[in-house]
Amino acid sequence: MTTFDQQSIPCAVCGEESRHQILLSSNQLGSPDLDLRPAKMLRSTMGMWVQCCPSCGYCNQMIATPIPNAKEIIARDNYQKTLNDEALPELVRHFRCYAMLVIEMDLEQARLAHMYAAWVCDDQNLTELARECRGSAIAILETWQPFKDKQDEIIKGAVLVDLLRRSSRFAEAQELCGQLLAYQNVPPTVISGLTFQQELINRSDTAAYTIKEAQDFADAHAAPPETVSSPDEIVDANADELAVEHVDLKRFAGIDGEYYLEKWKQIEATGKKITWNWAAFFFHFMWFAYRKMYYYAYILAGLFLIRLSLKFQFDLPWFASYLVRYFDWILLGMFGNYLYYHHARRKIVEAKLRNRNPQTRQVAIEKMGGGSGKAVIIILLALLAAILGPALIAQW
Repeated sequence: MTTFDQQSIPCAVCGEESRHQILLSSNQLGSPDLDLRPAKMLRSTMGMWVQCCPSCGYCNQMIATPIPNAKEIIARDNYQKTLNDEALPELVRHFRCYAMLVIEMDLEQARLAHMYAAWVCDDQNLTELARECRGSAIAILETWQPFKDKQDEIIKGAVLVDLLRRSSRFAEAQELCGQLLAYQNVPPTVISGLTFQQELINRSDTAAYTIKEAQDFADAHAAPPETVSSPDEIVDANADELAVEHVDLKRFAGIDGEYYLEKWKQIEATGKKITWNWAAFFFHFMWFAYRKMYYYAYILAGLFLIRLSLKFQFDLPWFASYLVRYFDWILLGMFGNYLYYHHARRKIVEAKLRNRNPQTRQVAIEKMGGGSGKAVIIILLALLAAILGPALIAQW
């Protein structure tokens, strides 16, 4: 149920009072669209989302609230032209004028205002005008790219995908879709939405769809419950069916792709697990952390701590000391390339399973592979804390 009130509100620019409807409550029954446009009940209140002073043309969510430089902006030709353009629906004019007033201080509010204007046009079947309003929202969202692997930014990116698709900019929408799906912190609902977007993009479909329709699509294309397994089991079961090509391996290794591909070709050609890797030999667990093999990195860092403990607590013979110090270094140098090869193949297959579209697979493979300097720093700090922590605590 929607409730509202009528109030006299003074304008922050000219001081004149005017009567406006104030939204008190509504409901959000029904699924929003993929661009977060609400269902019909709440959308019917959009006329109360912005107010316009009939005296001076000042537009704001509440005209009693001042906006810096509002009087100067209102006097501009483009503002007056938009405000008085009778070819546009009145509510579209008000949202666009509000966007002009806030764009220099609040890009997010300006972006939302342009999207609200597009939604008004959608409800009135003004397709070209809706596309124009979306174009203004797209221009703002694109200034925030690349989006970070954080849920709030991923959601903005997902909205941009829908805006691009609705505007027939399919190639851009497809590319961004792949980038977002490769992130690690994508909420399940957004994954469903982006997967549905890929299908719509492939069909060159520019229509509006709801989040529920995206979820229904995801459910319809999900694996039957009895076939669902853990990620490791899925990868093992399907590894033979999903070809891992040399171009995938090279892409996974990143800037050192040529080097590792040659080593991995040797492993494939000879069937031998031993090749030499100087980086694994010299940098030990740090190399594994950099290459995102975190399981090995944690184990090796733990062994490193144990070795330090043995060295300080026991007076080992010289040969035992050298054996303890260098044995695993040598083993890592010998088997590092093989371990990385095995890790790369599993991750590539996992990326292909999670991304049906070939274009998004490439982005996912690059994201899962490459190097991570941040991981090296984190594991070094953790190791330093483990070494120095007890001594510092004892001093306290």
